[in-house]
Amino acid sequence: MWQKTPEELRQALVAPFSNGDIEWRVSATSQDKSKGLAVPYVTNRAIQNRLDSTVGIDGWQNEFRPWKDGKAQLCGISIYFHEQKQ
Repeated sequence: MWQKTPEELRQALVAPFSNGDIEWRVSATSQDKSKGLAVPYVTNRAIQNRLDSTVGIDGWQNEFRPWKDGKAQLCGISIYFHEQKQ
């Protein structure tokens, strides 16, 4: 269980990630594939480490739901607040 105020928790969660935690992926290409749009993504491990260090390894969880008729998944992340039991 963490001992941070709500504001300290918010600041820890919204802090910028380091460049090493960012990956670049091509999200769209031109029809002839000669041009593309590169977009940054935060790595999964960076997000897991951030949550572990702010709310503890037992203070958060992932939830996966089928999406697009089972061809994809949506991932949700929730944080458990012990004092509120939710």
